[in-house]
Amino acid sequence: MRTSTQDETVRGVPTSRHDAEGFPVLPPGHAGAVTMGGDGTRARFQSYTIQEFLEPYLKSFVEEAAGLGALPILDETGLTGRYDFTLAFSSLLRGGHIVGGGETIPAPGASEPSQYPTLFSAVEKQLGLKLVKVPAMPVKTLVIDHIEQKPSDN
Repeated sequence: MRTSTQDETVRGVPTSRHDAEGFPVLPPGHAGAVTMGGDGTRARFQSYTIQEFLEPYLKSFVEEAAGLGALPILDETGLTGRYDFTLAFSSLLRGGHIVGGGETIPAPGASEPSQYPTLFSAVEKQLGLKLVKVPAMPVKTLVIDHIEQKPSDN
């Protein structure tokens, strides 16, 4: 990740163009785009904070890659700046393989795996960040512990 020199007050609208490596071409300013194809996912972000990247992008990438529903993801990096970066990774079921939790599991009728690393490896190697599973976090929960067969009269 490089510290951004883009003007974050300018909101760029991504185009459908791609560079020679298949990454989306972004206009000047604060912009982000994701391209998903048969060989993986490529994403480019300009003038993004870690928190802006977390929600909704990284959160949805992790949920898809891990095959799980809504997962809380917390920013514990301490980074407060704006950054320009790209990320390329193998997506769920790309190349006939199911990728999740940092593992590649051959799917039925699997072909060769994608040329890209798993999301978890890509985040660490390409961005210098690490996704760490922590023990269960306390979450506010409403529990119904009893139910009557017949509602009482009001």
